[in-house]
Amino acid sequence: MIHTKTPAGTYDENDYWTVSYIDTRSDNPDDYKEVVREYGDCDNAYEDYCYYKNKWWAKDCRYEHHRR
Repeated sequence: MIHTKTPAGTYDENDYWTVSYIDTRSDNPDDYKEVVREYGDCDNAYEDYCYYKNKWWAKDCRYEHHRR
């Protein structure tokens, strides 16, 4: 089943995307945590990536494609 098409190509149910970042909202650096969100749709993942990359507390924000 094809669920999305982008200029980069056509993807199927074996493709997924992640948006990850380090949440630095704590005053204690020992409490910083890595957050990884998984998406089945590249458009939703990219929209969230654009949101998080502009937050002061989301460090090292990454948008990545994966294939199962």
